[in-house]
Amino acid sequence: MKNALICVFVLCALAMPAQERKSPSKLKMPGPATQNLLLGTWSIRVEYRSMPGTPKGVGVGEESWRIGPGGASLIEDYRETNSQQSITGMGILWWDSDAGGNRVLWCESTSSPGCKLLNGLGNWEGEQLVIKATEIIDGKPVVLREVFSEITTDRFKQELFSGPNEQSLVRLLTIKGKRKGF
Repeated sequence: MKNALICVFVLCALAMPAQERKSPSKLKMPGPATQNLLLGTWSIRVEYRSMPGTPKGVGVGEESWRIGPGGASLIEDYRETNSQQSITGMGILWWDSDAGGNRVLWCESTSSPGCKLLNGLGNWEGEQLVIKATEIIDGKPVVLREVFSEITTDRFKQELFSGPNEQSLVRLLTIKGKRKGF
């Protein structure tokens, strides 16, 4: 009997660290429960605005979202093929309590620096994740705005806007995601 109790104790002790290492199933970042609906794999359709330098028509691909270490970040893997090229990317979004918003690191196969830390913040405005940043393009400041909206268990919409200021933003593209799996 004593040996059986020791075996049970040892098995329980061995199982506990495995449970502690188990990945969280929900994000541990400020935001609505909606943020957890982004987790999983999505088929995407990318609709480009017709303008010089953008692909013609529509791109297709996949986005996958997963929880980062300790549930404190959201990691995106992105793949798209359009009329001009194939694009792969990776994004990491995490809460910066000092700044009061989400920071974003974006890495993309078509970007000359490879990766860049956006110099703005993302925040939840109701059920929409809105990321605002400014960067210098051709020596001029350009305002960028990315909005995730219409987030449900089986779809989402993602729009990217750009312009010289907040009042003059133009939509560059719209991504519509449809759930593939978790």
